[in-house]
Amino acid sequence: MNIKHFRFSKTILISFFIFNSQLLHSTSAITYTLSWGRFGDHLVSYCHAKWIAFKYNIPLLCKPFKYSDQLALHDFEKQYSESKARKFKKTITLDTSSINTIDRDADILYIVPYFPESNFESYNHNNDFSCHFSVDWQDPAFKKELQKQIAPRHAISQPQLPTDSIYIAVHIRKGTGYDDLSILNAAMPLKFPPESYYIEQIQILINQLTDQKIYIYIFTDHDNPSEITARLQAAISNDGMGNEITFDCRQTDNHHTKNVIEDFFALTHFDYLIRADSNFSIIAAKLTQYSLEIYPSDFEKKDNTISIKKIMYINQK
Repeated sequence: MNIKHFRFSKTILISFFIFNSQLLHSTSAITYTLSWGRFGDHLVSYCHAKWIAFKYNIPLLCKPFKYSDQLALHDFEKQYSESKARKFKKTITLDTSSINTIDRDADILYIVPYFPESNFESYNHNNDFSCHFSVDWQDPAFKKELQKQIAPRHAISQPQLPTDSIYIAVHIRKGTGYDDLSILNAAMPLKFPPESYYIEQIQILINQLTDQKIYIYIFTDHDNPSEITARLQAAISNDGMGNEITFDCRQTDNHHTKNVIEDFFALTHFDYLIRADSNFSIIAAKLTQYSLEIYPSDFEKKDNTISIKKIMYINQK
């Protein structure tokens, strides 16, 4: 080891111990409330509180949620308990106006209320959320920390991707598991966009990726992914493109309460993502870098028919 390398390594070690020493000497901490929703919504709650912990250099007390015991954060994060919460001098639930008043030395347990990353939910239900702030998802240190914590705790099965292909992930929310899907679809049309949106975006990508081997995998909470996949495949034209296209999905045993962790991490292994305005695939996208991320941002309704009128194209590389 040369002297320059030794000094660099020593600097890293000193910075590490200073950072952790500061955390230990902070008397305040942060936690979060969970929504009534599913895995993606709970991850959003965690990430928002994690950002505040990162920004203000205070400890995070991690509240458990369904599937959190399958994530690395179960081992790495300090866990919340009612007994720990009672040890603080005061508990403050943050709102938008108080988010910048955090005092790391005040012996306060701050609570970040749930609010969505979904644009539609944020803009159309803003009165339902008392707290809202922006996260710098591109901060490299913060992104690295999220990738460390939101990682599989144990080995999980993943799709066997074919070699020498371009991989396109398509995340389709159907709302399976809810009683009245028609009400759900009407209330959140960007979270549950019509299949025409996915067909159009798949076709656009195929038209741009001429003479390529393309592997398209359909991720969905629907009980029968093959049924959706068949409709999408039948609607796609490859005339004159010279592409070799393979559509795929989970063939059996799919359910909105199954394969949740497997699908979430599988999403991060693809080159392109076409998604709904869903917190599940939003957070998956925050953990990786796609060549292109595609999602709906506005819609119109005519004669009880919903169509997507604005689409975002995010080039992450």
